[in-house]
Amino acid sequence: MKPPTLSHCAVVPRRLKQLTLTAAAALALALALAATAAAPPLVDIGTLGGSYSYPTFLNNSGQVVGSSTVAGDGEYRPFFWDPVTGMQAMPASGTVFNYPAALNDSGLVAGSLYDNNTGENRIYVWSAATGLTDLGLSPGGQLTLNNAGQVAGNTYLAAGNFHAFIWDAAGGLRDLGTLGGLNSSVQGMNASGQVVGDSDRADGSSALFIWDAANGLREIPLTGVDSGSAYVSVI
Repeated sequence: MKPPTLSHCAVVPRRLKQLTLTAAAALALALALAATAAAPPLVDIGTLGGSYSYPTFLNNSGQVVGSSTVAGDGEYRPFFWDPVTGMQAMPASGTVFNYPAALNDSGLVAGSLYDNNTGENRIYVWSAATGLTDLGLSPGGQLTLNNAGQVAGNTYLAAGNFHAFIWDAAGGLRDLGTLGGLNSSVQGMNASGQVVGDSDRADGSSALFIWDAANGLREIPLTGVDSGSAYVSVI
């Protein structure tokens, strides 16, 4: 039998093996400690007096909007939870139902209130600091909210058609209008307050639009695409 050569086997000193294993164990421990340090603690945010609570929105400030049962578990109410101040009930009652639709990183909430007695449905914004502001609009679908405190969405008009709108505390309410037709609707809004969506033209066809405060509503030109089936987003 031919004796082995160094190309066929290798001898590892015992001391080197021990150092290698020690280094590997130290690395594994460091990774485990890093993972433990990075994982946030689990927080029970409580309820509004009942047995159950469910989150709907979570922002980058760690604030939560959701719904919770009240004492007796016979009814759900919307809540706002903050890591410092804890949970508080948002405006609602046994006959007025609150439907939060968006939460920004400043703790501003946009949604709609429905009065079961009158059938009235209104869009609102709310924060723990300023309370509820009724925008006086009937919701017509999507609501979107950015970190500048601007709310964009759709509202039904008295004639039964609907228009896209934008609102903020400084500028108030602005009807974005249409591209000549009856209806317009929002599909998205970015951090700068630019709004995109779709609108009817005067001839009844549909087109995509972009809106900003400086230039107003403008059609987004499309080539070789059926604008009636297109969707647009803004970043």
